[in-house]
Amino acid sequence: MMRYLFGILGCLLTAVVNAETLVVVPHASIENGNWYPLTKAEMTRAVVDTALVELTEGGHFLIAQDTNSAKVVDGDLNLDIFLIGPAELVKLTLTLHLPDDATYVSTASMDIHNLDYQEIYKAFEYIGTEAAKRLNSKLAVLKFNTNSNESSLTRHSDLSD
Repeated sequence: MMRYLFGILGCLLTAVVNAETLVVVPHASIENGNWYPLTKAEMTRAVVDTALVELTEGGHFLIAQDTNSAKVVDGDLNLDIFLIGPAELVKLTLTLHLPDDATYVSTASMDIHNLDYQEIYKAFEYIGTEAAKRLNSKLAVLKFNTNSNESSLTRHSDLSD
């Protein structure tokens, strides 16, 4: 399943990367206790797919399937999905780990109490998109603030060699 989720965007590694793009390896996890408003695969796909699409569209990230699939990997991106209380809340925490640099965290959550199947699925998609937008915004601010100064944020001009 994880190959499916990350394989969709793995072809992006052949593109030339601009100077502000980070190559990351995503790792998804889900904690749902014994509560299944959707199947684990549906919950994971709804959150992870929308988050990865938003992150890559923002131009800050390229997704590698694993550390061996890219010549250069800047860090890891954890996508941790939590279902809190039966039929209460869904939360996503995105954690970007960059070795020799800071760790960046972004979250989004949504109340799913009394929602039907389709509304729950859309709530999962929403938190994926929203958490990714927040992470993109944090990185955009960091890059804007460090354009005149040298940043410790890892940057690559291309993936060749």
